[in-house]
Amino acid sequence: MRISFTALTHEGPRDVVADVDDRATVGGVARALAAGGEGLWADGRMLDPRAPAARELRDGAVVGF
Repeated sequence: MRISFTALTHEGPRDVVADVDDRATVGGVARALAAGGEGLWADGRMLDPRAPAARELRDGAVVGF
């Protein structure tokens, strides 16, 4: 599954296209985006790093670190 979203980073917004499968987690996506695997936030809450990425991340979402 391909998910397109915007990550708000220390260096400004970054458009991201992630190819994820059933095993991909939010934490895995976070680690791929930033060294150290900072937490991802969306809709005013920290996303569970163990949660499936395909369930938590949506096309067009804006997420923060």
